[in-house]
Amino acid sequence: MFIGKNSVVIKGLPLIAALSLVASPVLAMKPVTIQAQGSFMAGGKVIQSAGVYDGSDPNNFVGETLHGDHAYVFYQIPVKAKKYSLVFLHGYGQSGKSWETTPDGRDGFQNIFLERGYKTFIVDQPRRGRAGQSIEPYTFTARPDDQLWYNTFRIGEYPNYYANAKVPRDEESLSQFFHQMTPSFPTEQKIIVDAMIAVFEKSGEGILITHSAGGGPGWETAMRSDKVKAVISLESGAFPFLEGEVPPTEERCVDDLQETLHCSDTRYETRFQQMNLNFFLICLAYFPFRMILIKFYPCGNKLMALGSNFI
Repeated sequence: MFIGKNSVVIKGLPLIAALSLVASPVLAMKPVTIQAQGSFMAGGKVIQSAGVYDGSDPNNFVGETLHGDHAYVFYQIPVKAKKYSLVFLHGYGQSGKSWETTPDGRDGFQNIFLERGYKTFIVDQPRRGRAGQSIEPYTFTARPDDQLWYNTFRIGEYPNYYANAKVPRDEESLSQFFHQMTPSFPTEQKIIVDAMIAVFEKSGEGILITHSAGGGPGWETAMRSDKVKAVISLESGAFPFLEGEVPPTEERCVDDLQETLHCSDTRYETRFQQMNLNFFLICLAYFPFRMILIKFYPCGNKLMALGSNFI
């Protein structure tokens, strides 16, 4: 179990933040006593340039090393915490911010589960957010793509909102949503998985919760680490299947033009349902605007879950 050297006790938030937000309507979290909190880097690699290092010239990088391709993790451990840690892995274009306060100021999964007594570990995957250092070169381009993310997250077809989208309609919330987007640099799945295995070596046994593009690395992490006791995959970007058991491609709803473009909520079925697995409804939650339908199914000696959009 990874616990900081010095235990700290706070009520919901650090003292300065608590004093500044005491009158704020966004402070919805109940008081929580924290036993320990902190952050760490996990996994990664080290490379070194050829030659002999010479410290007399700061502009000469010959022989210098580079640490990169690691994950960044922020953790909080409440007193009398439950047995398993909850480790959260974000999706494409996102960072650990996905699990924090929602764009419209509500508690995110980080606070919700912390309040319920769970140890929370919020991850920025390698080459993303606060783990941005890569051992391979890449070029960042300032590409305007806000509308792409608006449509991808199924808020609507920009600038219009879907009538049944569970999102606030004010400009500030939408601005907060756009500002949380993060550049996504090319990263092989193995790099993410290696880092996530290292995360679990520090977090201890726990449940891995993934979203979207984090789904593929999440499944593989569970296969390679005995510390992962369950997986909850929300809108997983990839699914593992036994050889020869890949289901047929999902058909889109075609009742009318609107349904051709957007499957209706009530008739949407996941590919796992089509496999006639024994599902049962566990819970409904918001992420970060959207309502998520989470369903669990057995997979060997672990409990797996699939989340599908339920706007």
